[in-house]
Amino acid sequence: MKNYQQVIWLQDVIRRNSFFGYGSETSSTCANLATLILQKGSLMNKWCLFSHSTTKKVDSFLLDYIHNNSLLFGHSRAAITSNQEENICPFCCAAEDNAYHQLIECKELQDESHQLLLSELQDTKDNSRMPGALMMKIIAPKNSYIHQLFIKRVKFLISQHHFLESKLLPAQ
Repeated sequence: MKNYQQVIWLQDVIRRNSFFGYGSETSSTCANLATLILQKGSLMNKWCLFSHSTTKKVDSFLLDYIHNNSLLFGHSRAAITSNQEENICPFCCAAEDNAYHQLIECKELQDESHQLLLSELQDTKDNSRMPGALMMKIIAPKNSYIHQLFIKRVKFLISQHHFLESKLLPAQ
């Protein structure tokens, strides 16, 4: 029964990617991720990608950056509002805003966590966008040090989002 559920889940991942119009590269990457999860242990066996003590809130933000689908990113806001002006990075105001941009490219969001993560991922860094080879390396099992760097990077980015919100929202 468990194998049947896993096969159905893998087929569902592939079907949803093709339904939402993602290219074959994205679909194959998602299928590879799903297969990796199934090979290393199922979610039902309490296997997790990040075995570090984090809160639900941090876990939620980690998933936002893994899936690249959140209102934290301009491309998601632009898709909802149909306003392409929303697609600009709120930090550098120069580029298309998405998870890859905030994690790797944005010149205004560079700190120690950025440099450390880049140095660990430099052999994987290419021009692909999430969830390509870069994300495969970040979430792969047994990459504990990279997991810790990714968590540190996401925590820094969230602190910058909170700071930006506090500047934009009127004082109450």
